[in-house]
Amino acid sequence: MPLIQRVDPSLLNLENFVSYTDSDAKDFHEQRKVAIMKKYGPKIRKLYGHCWTTKYYVAFVALTQLWISTWVVNQKWWVFLLVAWIFGGTLTHILTLAIHEVTHFLAFKKPLYNWALAYLADLPIPAATCVSFKLYHRDHHNMMGVEDVDTDIATFNEAQLMKGRFQKLIFVLFNSLIYSLRPVFTMPKPLTKELAVNWIVQLAFNAVWIHLFGWKTMLYFGVSLFLGLGLNPLAGHFISEHFVSHPSQDTYSYYGPLNYIAFNVGYHTEHHDFPNIPGSRLPELKRIAPEFYDNRFYYDSWSGVVWNYIMTDGFGLFNRKKVPSNHCTLKMRSVCHSSGVKSKKEE
Repeated sequence: MPLIQRVDPSLLNLENFVSYTDSDAKDFHEQRKVAIMKKYGPKIRKLYGHCWTTKYYVAFVALTQLWISTWVVNQKWWVFLLVAWIFGGTLTHILTLAIHEVTHFLAFKKPLYNWALAYLADLPIPAATCVSFKLYHRDHHNMMGVEDVDTDIATFNEAQLMKGRFQKLIFVLFNSLIYSLRPVFTMPKPLTKELAVNWIVQLAFNAVWIHLFGWKTMLYFGVSLFLGLGLNPLAGHFISEHFVSHPSQDTYSYYGPLNYIAFNVGYHTEHHDFPNIPGSRLPELKRIAPEFYDNRFYYDSWSGVVWNYIMTDGFGLFNRKKVPSNHCTLKMRSVCHSSGVKSKKEE
């Protein structure tokens, strides 16, 4: 397996996003899935479904973070900040990954139970996130890399602005704000009943928690979110997943120890191939079909990913593959319409 140690020189100092050619503008994940199912279909289908341990892990992490918030408010400021960085940031990041796992409906058979667990994971995050995440993440899977639809990709102005080492450090530090606010400005979703309920529940919880334990609990949650999605080893997955280090790939996996606490989100190529397989079984998918994954470039350190991103001159936000919106395939057409994107023929 080729471990990524440096960025391919052809992908440094880019002045625009990496473009798909006409022959590249395909759903590579779908192609690989079809090939794997053709060869290993019965074994793969056994991996589908929900993971029964997920609910216990999510509940433990959420309740632990809630308890810490009631304890840390009475500590000195340096203890407050240290706990928020080391424990709060890590627990909060795990909860954001829990929302990712649960909104794929991989914790329970019934969607309602998955939503209830997602709401629980949302509580220690001081903003309502689970419903909006589901909406935007669906676009990321169905229209990965498609211009003006996949809000996981930075805007052109962002990429131009964040080129130097200092600017990239700022990007990493403020990733929680950038990642959350970018979709609001570039592709806002209409206010739905589900979004409204998510915000009502979250704000009601915030009010009750402040009344019971004081405003510093919300400060703790906010600092934990800021640090957890910023300078935290787990945050390396934001870069490792789709930042293009080699011309042949647009999705990369991470096979390191932090997967154990992160729902195996590092198995990202595998996840995009089979989003209906829970994270706990993605290593088994790779074991069943090694010839489809072992020859791909991968990472073994999320901390190393962040360090290399900041310190490698010429490697930045332009290192993402972007598909012009007029390359919408027939399979994507319904999503194109719902997203307001027209194909070339329609224009």
